[in-house]
Amino acid sequence: MKPRRLAPLFAALAFTSGAALADVTKVADCSTPAGCFLISGEITDADATALAQISQFLDGRKLSRPAITLNSHGGSVDAAIAAGRTIRQMRAWVSVPSKGHCLSACVFLLAGGATRLVSGEVGIHRPYTPQIGQLDIQQIQENYRATQDKAKEFLRDMNLSDRLYDAMVQVPSEQMRILDFNELEYFGLNRGDPVEDEYVDSASAAKYGINKAEYLKRKAVADKCPNVVETFDACVEHVFSTGYLPSQKPQQDSTMEAVLAQAYRDFPFLDHTRPYAYRPAIDEVVKVRDALIAKGYSGADAIREAVRQVGPKYAGKAATANGDGAALAAVLREAYARYPFLDYERPDANQAAIDEVLQVRNALMAQGYGAAEAIRAAVNQVGPKYTNASRNN
Repeated sequence: MKPRRLAPLFAALAFTSGAALADVTKVADCSTPAGCFLISGEITDADATALAQISQFLDGRKLSRPAITLNSHGGSVDAAIAAGRTIRQMRAWVSVPSKGHCLSACVFLLAGGATRLVSGEVGIHRPYTPQIGQLDIQQIQENYRATQDKAKEFLRDMNLSDRLYDAMVQVPSEQMRILDFNELEYFGLNRGDPVEDEYVDSASAAKYGINKAEYLKRKAVADKCPNVVETFDACVEHVFSTGYLPSQKPQQDSTMEAVLAQAYRDFPFLDHTRPYAYRPAIDEVVKVRDALIAKGYSGADAIREAVRQVGPKYAGKAATANGDGAALAAVLREAYARYPFLDYERPDANQAAIDEVLQVRNALMAQGYGAAEAIRAAVNQVGPKYTNASRNN
């Protein structure tokens, strides 16, 4: 086999410990701060050692997530598993390019990736011992079991199914089974590690100031960004910041207005600006809305669902609290005639005065006043206070 090289992206950086250790040399074309690496050829213990030294170098500089490209026919299983663990420790991006391949023991390097992208060939077969000559059958059996246990433990530690190893041993060592897309998906080799995804999603949601459910909704929208190098990053940033693609217009404000208008038509006592607003119902709608938003609902959807749950529950109670409709209407007509600025439908309405009337009314009703009686007393108490202010405005 060709000797393999491991080439990272560091200026004047080389790791050496004798002739057996693979060289690490700078590669100029890389935008990843932690460096880019190409692993090709035969995987040996020296390469596992080189990766461990690179990991130590990055850790000392608080860097992580290097990009690693694989193009290897395989090699030592033990070395590959050790290298795979180091790759995971670095939270590396690992890829197999369209014209590359990752065969045999190389699969353990791919499994170690925190994020994986496969465009080339990935092949598996049964591991074998490199020794030749007359071997002890019992020793072979012990080695076989030890390799199986070590490989399965590694796959489980990488959050992959150990069924991958079961599939390996079904393929004779002299053959190679190239995995198709569905098989890569089945074994989890063409997607990211779920723990890494959870870590990144949580950090990103905090960065954008949104909850996890909303972040995941935006992440799904971001998948629709056109795969154009010049605009992709800007598109993704726009989606996570706003919740919609650059080509779309936000609908939240108009949707919210429509939802509130419908809620007030269905349950007028939920309109806090009206004199017959029923505060307990409004407070419960707000409580349910906040709980739904915490679960990932949009503002409009949360209001709609909260009104659906709460409105019917309080319809009877609001009617009882507001008392005789005719009496209440008469009190309101009198109040609006004396203090026009209390009429919430007028353009010159004084919202501060209206809010104080409602506050006083609620306090009086809590003391046992009827709705009409409480409104009359509140208007008599608050109206004169705001008369001069409203005239000055």
